[in-house]
Amino acid sequence: MTHTYSITGMTCSGCASKVKSKFEKHQDVILAEISLEQNEVEISMNKHIPTVALQQLFGIDSKYNIIEKES
Repeated sequence: MTHTYSITGMTCSGCASKVKSKFEKHQDVILAEISLEQNEVEISMNKHIPTVALQQLFGIDSKYNIIEKES
């Protein structure tokens, strides 16, 4: 399954790489595709991961904020 999220806080390609790496460390994430220009991430996953669980990958004080986009 694939879900698309808006993500704020990314300002450069280094941020995008960091975000991609964090998502792909989750055991149920197959692939995370980042669009810095659109401030989006498309995540392919084995099973649904709640948005709050994805946000927790970045820690409580993270500058990155993840919001699931409507289908």
